[in-house]
Amino acid sequence: MLKYLASRDGKIVLTLRRGSKVRDLVEMLYFINPDLYERIWDRSNRKLRPDIVIFVDDVDIRLLDGLNTELRDGSRVTVLAYIHGG
Repeated sequence: MLKYLASRDGKIVLTLRRGSKVRDLVEMLYFINPDLYERIWDRSNRKLRPDIVIFVDDVDIRLLDGLNTELRDGSRVTVLAYIHGG
């Protein structure tokens, strides 16, 4: 579903200011792709939806600095929705 919301190939290329963080990227999505933004961000709780995980250069941001993880030139950000189950 996220791929469908992003684009046909599932990719969005963004140019951010130097020193931008994952949080800045998520906020930018509101203006670029509101449907995708609403799917990954819970505005009422001001956090990612519980089924969303974000990777920066293949590392889970929860192992880095969370939404405050700094993005570098050429960083690759992957946003995935995972399925809960048992």
